[in-house]
Amino acid sequence: MNTIRFSEEAEEQQERYNSRAESDNPWTIIVADDEGDVHMITKLVLENFRFDNRPVEILSSYSGEDTLKTLEKHPNTAVVPPVST
Repeated sequence: MNTIRFSEEAEEQQERYNSRAESDNPWTIIVADDEGDVHMITKLVLENFRFDNRPVEILSSYSGEDTLKTLEKHPNTAVVPPVST
């Protein structure tokens, strides 16, 4: 049986392609809070954050109902719940 071998250059190009594909697929987070400042600060803190070579996309919801609707549209999403002090 024949084995296909790729040159180092082809492998490097594939790695770059895979890296770009990963970076084009952000992690999605819903910030669920009724206070606008929480959304603003969260977006500010995470705007350049990357995890596992992928950026973070932040969605906002201001009520429980809004959060459920957003989750229906974006099912593979983490939710940041309201923080009480």
